[in-house]
Amino acid sequence: MASVLWKAISFAFIIFLAFGLKKLGLFKPTDYTVMVKIVLNITLPAAVIVSFATTTLDLSMLIVTLLGFLANGAMLLIGLGLSRKKSKALRALYAICTPGYNIGAFAMPFAQGFLGAAGVAGACLFDTGNAIMCTGGSYAATDLLLNGRKEGEKFLPSLLKKLGSSVPFLTYTAMLILSLCRVRIPTALADFLQPIANANAYCAMFMIGLMFDIQLRPETLKAVAAIVIIRNLSAIALSAFCYFMLPLPLPIRQALAIVVFAPPSALSPAFTEKCGGDPAAASCVSSLCILTALLGMTAVLALMNL
Repeated sequence: MASVLWKAISFAFIIFLAFGLKKLGLFKPTDYTVMVKIVLNITLPAAVIVSFATTTLDLSMLIVTLLGFLANGAMLLIGLGLSRKKSKALRALYAICTPGYNIGAFAMPFAQGFLGAAGVAGACLFDTGNAIMCTGGSYAATDLLLNGRKEGEKFLPSLLKKLGSSVPFLTYTAMLILSLCRVRIPTALADFLQPIANANAYCAMFMIGLMFDIQLRPETLKAVAAIVIIRNLSAIALSAFCYFMLPLPLPIRQALAIVVFAPPSALSPAFTEKCGGDPAAASCVSSLCILTALLGMTAVLALMNL
């Protein structure tokens, strides 16, 4: 438990380190755009490739992958529904930050530390469906709904065009297809990309820190608080459903009960900005959810006597 909590605390430290260095003037307020490009186009795609190089999808367990996709879709609809009378900027914040789970960089150590290989497999399967939305699905749908599409362009082609512009989404989709076709990623390629993949968690947390800002308008702060509350209430309900209702092996159900408390994707501030929202507010949501995730995951582990 101590080692897992220590790693989670180190993530929070990176966020506040970046925020502190920005306040000291070492980084400009706009420097986060560089980190966004690095994470979206370099470190995250490398991490996805390395992850699939060591993971084999079991077709019989794709129900867990579907659950990850549907959970995101439901949360996206909740976010859009609750913000329907709000400004476009707040709607973008709700739509991008209400769904999404940072499993690979945050929740996975919990599953690995307490549940072993079976727990990791469950977390990975859920993350596959989750990542389809986190790496471009939620952004594409939100951007089309809030900002519209070009005149004469139909919805589906426009959606596919948005998805095609997301390097992480394209990488995840390609790796998923290769994995389902039982095509293995060469070990040499995974070893070559491993140093870049290892940098992803640090770069993503540092990006969030550079975006973080506590000087938010009261209306935005209310939205941040509402999103954090919605995410945690939904996590409690989904955790109970996964553990008590799903006809899956116990380690898989235990893993799902834990990972649904994960904070939003590290990409949420970047996608929030691309949809016209406030990246500082999205970063604030992520930072607060890291703290609530620590409490939620620890409580669930205690209740399961792990």
